[in-house]
Amino acid sequence: MNSGVSPPPSRRLPWISGPRILTDDEVAKLWQSAISDKIVPLEFTNIENLEIEGVPSVTITWQSKPEKNYLISYSTDLEAWNEITDTHPSGGNSTSFTDSPISADSTRIFYRVQEVQ
Repeated sequence: MNSGVSPPPSRRLPWISGPRILTDDEVAKLWQSAISDKIVPLEFTNIENLEIEGVPSVTITWQSKPEKNYLISYSTDLEAWNEITDTHPSGGNSTSFTDSPISADSTRIFYRVQEVQ
């Protein structure tokens, strides 16, 4: 039963002007945006030091979103960042990138991964 009382402005949905039932298309659009815009924490799941044909390398793996691109940077001091690529494609729900060759005199390397539009 409708009491005739509208919700306060802070509780109104911006695309609805007045009380009404959402159409099937509006529900589908809301559902699709909830699925495609889901928040996936960008978290490293694996970091591996390896040698590929005798060349020192590092492979990083992180949780990702399908159909996105990632900017990958590295730093040796966490202050100056050097871009490796800004178009590394997603591998789906998990993405890996191998940085090779790694300088033999590098004692530590930090990686930063950012989702780009």
